[in-house]
Amino acid sequence: MNFASRSIRARPASRRSLHQPVLQRVARQVNPAPQPELPPNPRDALNYRNRRRGELAHRILAGLEFVRGDWEEALAAAVNDVRPADAEAGLYAEIARTLARNMETSPIAGFFEPRPDRRVLRELTFCDAEGRAFRMDRVVVDPDAVHIIDYKTGAEEAGGADSGRDGVRARLEESDREQVRAYIRIVRDIFPGRPVRGILAYVDRRKWETLE
Repeated sequence: MNFASRSIRARPASRRSLHQPVLQRVARQVNPAPQPELPPNPRDALNYRNRRRGELAHRILAGLEFVRGDWEEALAAAVNDVRPADAEAGLYAEIARTLARNMETSPIAGFFEPRPDRRVLRELTFCDAEGRAFRMDRVVVDPDAVHIIDYKTGAEEAGGADSGRDGVRARLEESDREQVRAYIRIVRDIFPGRPVRGILAYVDRRKWETLE
C-alpha cells in the first residue's frame, strides 16, 4: 500500500458530540442552578429612605423665600408647589410637619422673616478662587451681615448612643463644619466688608451651630 499518496484525516466528530457541550452551557444559563437566597438588608432600605428624605426636605425648604405667619401653612404651600407624586405624598407631608414643628421655634426662624433690603439666595451655586463649585442651601443677605444656612437631616439612631456612634457622629459633624467654613470663605470674597456667619441646621435633631 502506498502511504505517501494518502492523507491521514481525523475521524470527524458526530454532530451530537460537537453540539452537546454547547447545549449544556446554554441549558445552564437558561436554567441556572438555584442559589441560596440572602436575607434582605434592612439598613439598605433605611439608608435609601434617609437619603430620599433628605433630598425632599431640601427641596421643600428651597421653596421658602419668606415665612409670613404660620409655618405649617408655608410648608404645605411649598409642598404643593413641588407637586409630589402620589407615592411620596405621605412622605412629603410627614417631612413638612417635622420641619414646621422644629423650625418655627428655632434660632434660625428669624432668617425666614421678610425684612427691608433682605435678599435670600436659595440653592445657588458659588465658585471659589480655584473654580470649584459649591451649592449652598440658603444665603441670607442683609445690609449689615450675611448668613449661610446649611441644612442637615437625619435623626439620632435608635437604641441610644455609645462611644462608637459618638465617634462617627463627631467626625461627621467636624466634616460639616469644614464644609461651612469653606462656604464662609467664598461668601466673604463676594460680600467684602460684611460679617459672614455660617449656621449648621440639624433640622431633625433640633441642633443649631453658628460658625464664623
